[in-house]
Amino acid sequence: MLSSHCSLKRLEKPYIYDIKNDELYEIDDKAEDFIKRCDDTQKGRGARGEGQGAGEEEFVNFCLKENLLQIVENSHSSLVPRPSPLAPRQSPIPSLRYLELQLTARCNLSCRHCYLGKPKNIELNFDSVRKILKEFEDIQGLRLIISGGEPMLYSNFWEFNNILPDYNFRKVLLTSGWFLAKEEALKLNVNEVQVSLDGLENGHDTLRGKGSFKRAITAMEFVRESGIDLSIATMVHPYNLNDFPKMADLLNSYNVREWGIDVPLQTGNLKSAKDFIVSPEKGGEYLKFAYGGSYHGGSEGYVCGRHICTIMPSGKVCKCGFYEDRPLGNIEEGLRNCWKKNYHMPLKDLQCHDCIYIEKCQGGCRFRAETPTSPDPVMCALYKPRDRTKKIKEKGRKWRDGEKVK
Repeated sequence: MLSSHCSLKRLEKPYIYDIKNDELYEIDDKAEDFIKRCDDTQKGRGARGEGQGAGEEEFVNFCLKENLLQIVENSHSSLVPRPSPLAPRQSPIPSLRYLELQLTARCNLSCRHCYLGKPKNIELNFDSVRKILKEFEDIQGLRLIISGGEPMLYSNFWEFNNILPDYNFRKVLLTSGWFLAKEEALKLNVNEVQVSLDGLENGHDTLRGKGSFKRAITAMEFVRESGIDLSIATMVHPYNLNDFPKMADLLNSYNVREWGIDVPLQTGNLKSAKDFIVSPEKGGEYLKFAYGGSYHGGSEGYVCGRHICTIMPSGKVCKCGFYEDRPLGNIEEGLRNCWKKNYHMPLKDLQCHDCIYIEKCQGGCRFRAETPTSPDPVMCALYKPRDRTKKIKEKGRKWRDGEKVK
């Protein structure tokens, strides 16, 4: 049978998704059929039974090694996988794999960089949230990103938390850590907690408010003790530029799974906090400290956002939170219907489409770019130097490999 932390998903192709380890394994139709039909009625067709083909045996051995399948003993004393609990529907094309769910616009902090602006007394109806979770599972969602505002200030947060185990996708809680004490950490039904840490104490508190650093560190300790995966999100600003080397050591001591780093966009609160703005050229240098692989929304040949969207506390469904003024629709229309309205821009439409780094940066952030097709200056800074000599050398290498370069 599939391991309890794995799920069969049918996206553009069939996959096994390891929810615990956040790994996606592409399989073919034959392998998908094998997982579906292996049950107690198929004598000798199990993980090590007679009549199993060489291809199936190789597939099963790989899955056992990766802990994607587990062996169970049936009443006939033969070892077989039990039936998959899920016969997946086909996802929309392109698939919506990652969903940011902004439960509430409430927040106890007023961070200088927050793109959402001042906190508001707006939140999603709990019945709507239930509907969203069901729809996201039906369309083969992989990862639910639970955010706000501060999501732990959502009026029905613990009711929401209690129903999370009913759904077959990875759950990631984004929080400042302010309300995450030991008791709360032990009750969480999520696979990962991402705490915002924007520097050492002075740098972090300057951006988020006095005392917020200590709260964040305490939350990190409780998450680690609870056994939940811990990740960190950091925004680059003028008051934390000297903190990154020591932060790297600190996060290593906490066994942090992923460190996401970005340069805040000049919108929301940052419009009136000019002294917290760092230039793209300067800020881009610090993205090199980031590590971990949970990149959301990327897809070969397309700009950011190919597989992700955001539901705002108002119920608007958007390409991401920066596009609240240009929603795809409202959740009452249905998540699948809203997703179908999304436009996915090919990389070839960008002005920088011929850059040798285009497949790595995937055009960066379209909201940060000056125009819909302009380069993202932060990504350009990260991938410097991007001079003509290197470009010519890269083209020469591709020609030698037999690949035509435009």
